[in-house]
Amino acid sequence: MTTHNPKFRGTPGPWRVDGHEHKNGVVEYTIVSISGDAVGCAPVEANARLLAAAPDLLAALESLVETFDPDRQVIYSFARGKIEAAKHAIEYIYQSNRQ
Repeated sequence: MTTHNPKFRGTPGPWRVDGHEHKNGVVEYTIVSISGDAVGCAPVEANARLLAAAPDLLAALESLVETFDPDRQVIYSFARGKIEAAKHAIEYIYQSNRQ
């Protein structure tokens, strides 16, 4: 899920990571937005702040998913789709770390 919040002054998502292996074996990574622009090119400060906040954002998201899990508390079943999307985002992050 990607939101386009007008309060965010950085590069709109979604973003992806592209890797390029050089002849010497060094892999260089670039973060690219959906528009194909390198994420660091335009509003660098807003993007940098978002990246710096990522560990705290992940921890907050994990805490919310654990607290409001509709499988454990039926009262939160109305939010099942959003909670599943959050679980998917968390799993994506951990899958990326395994590679």
